Amino acid sequence: MADVVADLVQMGRTFEESDLSVVGTPILVAQSLAVADAPTVRMFMQRVCGILLTREYIMVEYDCSRAFLEEACAITPGIESPTLAPLNSPNWVSVKAMAKQSAANQIMDALKVLGAKDILVTDIRTCRI
Repeated sequence: MADVVADLVQMGRTFEESDLSVVGTPILVAQSLAVADAPTVRMFMQRVCGILLTREYIMVEYDCSRAFLEEACAITPGIESPTLAPLNSPNWVSVKAMAKQSAANQIMDALKVLGAKDILVTDIRTCRI
């Protein structure tokens, strides 16, 4: 018997090798409400949720002129808002925002057309939102 059991699947290889398939959404089963509400269980749930969320998102970073910052931020609004950092040139800023992974190429194309430079897209390993 265990208080909590977790089976985390990253690539699905074990499922395929065992001829298994996912038939529903992930759930957490606990022995009791007290166990489910324990701080360590809540932390575990936050960690799993952070990993699952990042499978849908990427981080987009780019430099843009203040002249088209509003339009650029409309392309990459982030979860709440993009992070802005000043650059050496007073007319330019660095922008960082989370975006849907499925839209990565369209976002990069739109930013390039707008005049953004040094556009980078990176994977996110985990997060807390």
